[in-house]
Amino acid sequence: MKKDIKRSIRNVLLVILGTFILAFSTAIFLIPSNLVTGGMSGVAIVIDNIYSIPTGNLPFNSIDIYVFIMEWGLFILGWIFFGKDFSLKTLVSAICYPIFLSLCQKLVTTDFLNGFFMIKPDGYTSIMLCALFGGLFTGAGVAVTFIGGGSTGGLDILALILCKFIKGVKSSTMVFVCDGLVVVFGVFVLKDFVLCLLGIVAAQLCALAIDKIFIGRNQAFIAQIISDKYQEISDEIIKQTERSTTILDVIGGYTNINRKMVMVSYSMAEYATVSHIVALIDKNAFMTIHRAHEINGEGWTRPSPEKEENNEESNNQKNEETTN
Repeated sequence: MKKDIKRSIRNVLLVILGTFILAFSTAIFLIPSNLVTGGMSGVAIVIDNIYSIPTGNLPFNSIDIYVFIMEWGLFILGWIFFGKDFSLKTLVSAICYPIFLSLCQKLVTTDFLNGFFMIKPDGYTSIMLCALFGGLFTGAGVAVTFIGGGSTGGLDILALILCKFIKGVKSSTMVFVCDGLVVVFGVFVLKDFVLCLLGIVAAQLCALAIDKIFIGRNQAFIAQIISDKYQEISDEIIKQTERSTTILDVIGGYTNINRKMVMVSYSMAEYATVSHIVALIDKNAFMTIHRAHEINGEGWTRPSPEKEENNEESNNQKNEETTN
């Protein structure tokens, strides 16, 4: 019992720390440089450049208002569409992120340590530094939040909602599309193509930081899922991730009841997809996730037969074109 309490406290603290790092990075590097990297910060920057809400002497600015509205609006939508179990994972970030972002923006003033955190404008050189450190710090914040078992929510919730209505589209693909649309809108609103390219660089560095911090060198996970809806979960995982599953017969040690367990190996890029599939289909499912030190076999160290056939066909076509 004490271990569970300690683990829960540790996880909450990690989510708070991760959310703070994310807010710090957004306030110090991304917002002052107008770097649109997707996500809520990108949407807020784009909208703020279209119309900035006058706040007068209030202790918050226009971007704070936009982020607050989006954060809680998407949180409520997540609760409506996916239930409280899903939404509770984003609750800590939903509470902390708008507050941290508003506070961290106060650091970028001449009143705080004589402008220590203000990056002096120096053409694209200073913006390149903001893209570099902004991407890395943002990724670090998201990764720490993931380690604590939480989620930053944001546009990911919108992407998952769209997946409910647009069948056959993977959630990871929809997240990419949503972030991509934010960047595209940023090009037209900011009218600075180089600035938007640096925003894309920052987004890639963010993904790299998440990959390195969250899983280190381990590039795969193994999930064991016990659920009465095992077949539905298995089918959906295969459909969305194109990973094969294994269904095992198991017996409860305490109840002696026969159950079914779905086991699947998947990559870090598919981590959120698998977790969301299980949460949406059966909120009472018991899921254990392990980091895999090494996975050998089809789809990992060697391509699947379908991919080999596609590669052979493409090579044959290239050879024919070269001969012609």
